[in-house]
Amino acid sequence: MNPHVHDEAYMRLALDEAEKGRGWTHPNPMVGAVIVRGTEVVGVGYHARPGGPHAEVRALEEAGDAAEGATAYVTLEPCNHHGRTPPCTDALIRARVRRVVAAVGDPNPRTNGQARAVLESAGIRYEEGLLDREASTLNADFFHWVRTGLPRVILKMAATMDGRIATHLGESRWITGAEARAEVHAWRATVAAVMVGGGTLRVDDPSLDARLEGAHQPLRVVVSQSGNLPASCRAWRAEGQVELWRGSTPPRDLPEHVHHRILPPCGNGGLDLADGLRQLGQASCVSLMVEGGGELAAQMLRQGLVDELRLFLAPRLLGGHASPSWFGGPDPDRLDQGLGLAEVRYRTVGEDLLVIGRPVWSPAASLRYDGAVLPPGGLSCP
Repeated sequence: MNPHVHDEAYMRLALDEAEKGRGWTHPNPMVGAVIVRGTEVVGVGYHARPGGPHAEVRALEEAGDAAEGATAYVTLEPCNHHGRTPPCTDALIRARVRRVVAAVGDPNPRTNGQARAVLESAGIRYEEGLLDREASTLNADFFHWVRTGLPRVILKMAATMDGRIATHLGESRWITGAEARAEVHAWRATVAAVMVGGGTLRVDDPSLDARLEGAHQPLRVVVSQSGNLPASCRAWRAEGQVELWRGSTPPRDLPEHVHHRILPPCGNGGLDLADGLRQLGQASCVSLMVEGGGELAAQMLRQGLVDELRLFLAPRLLGGHASPSWFGGPDPDRLDQGLGLAEVRYRTVGEDLLVIGRPVWSPAASLRYDGAVLPPGGLSCP
């Protein structure tokens, strides 16, 4: 039997292993590895924590002597540099594996493209590209951060079927059902940071944590140009890290553990959120989920900073004229001033509809309330 017939099945098993590290590995990527001798799986492993053993090392340890002459399936190109752990290429060579199959190359300049030459010089066959799309999607946050220096930004919003995020009196609990809210908590456990605007903090008083037992807790970021926020908000609690992004106005009476980032103004009157994202990226924050409200969402979109939209639609109509809608900002004059979505996916979560898509930043379809055309890389603030 040709062992290559089962390559895809073994790589899918490695992808399943990698998924076990979701929420815990950043800023490192999620990686899974499977060691197969003949048609028998003799070792599996995944990267669980930064500084801990890499997936290949854990799988090789489980395989022991059976790794000699085996094939190693790994979801990301094995590293070839010394970081907090030794190179995985060295471990594969010492184990005397016969063949290494990687799903996708590592975009990290310290690794990219090096594994092939090192392994092949040791007589190990190296192949790359099997299920590369699935592997790239798995580590979309890491790939984006490595290539841009910015966290990958997910904008999450919830509204009624007519696009209202609250009543005209500000009531918004709960537009979506329990299943959708549970999904959001699961998302929080997988991202490096979550963000809300000051208005949402005042009205909803969210805790911004992942209410799952043993879950990773993200950095909490609050954006308020004035910094005038209640000291009693649940988001300021001492456990975990919390930041306030503000303008130059000093805030009053906030807890001492709140870290402040002073951002310059943007040309449209808000804060230069791109500057804040650059600072997060430099601090090894690979992903950020923005949870509202409408004005913050509009600022993120106007500055071209959103990489993925996740929109919940609840099965109800609110009506009226004064209730706030998904996105704030001035009113557009033309339909083509709206924002297009690509790679759109739909699924139900309980009774709610979840729409996921990638913003299309193009002159023909951009969220540009002031009539300006967004370049492909988004707006640069003066």
